[in-house]
Amino acid sequence: MTDRGAARRGPLMRSVTALRWAVAALTFLSFGGTAFYAAGHTQNPDAPLKPAAQASPSPSPTPAVTRGRLTLTPQVQTTPRQATTRTHQS
Repeated sequence: MTDRGAARRGPLMRSVTALRWAVAALTFLSFGGTAFYAAGHTQNPDAPLKPAAQASPSPSPTPAVTRGRLTLTPQVQTTPRQATTRTHQS
């Protein structure tokens, strides 16, 4: 019988440590790169917060479309039904 421990290779600690250092370096480089990019592309302080509205007349309202019992309108309408305050509980 041969001793199984003698046939084993040495521990992989060096390669695992190297992998951890490479991953850490890649993480720091990507973070540093994004920070460098963001620092170089700051927002223009002279830019307006909201662009000016176009000086054109507003479009005419779209008429409602009725198909059977369904009426489609371009605005939100309230319902005459009572509000649902409870939902089904199992």
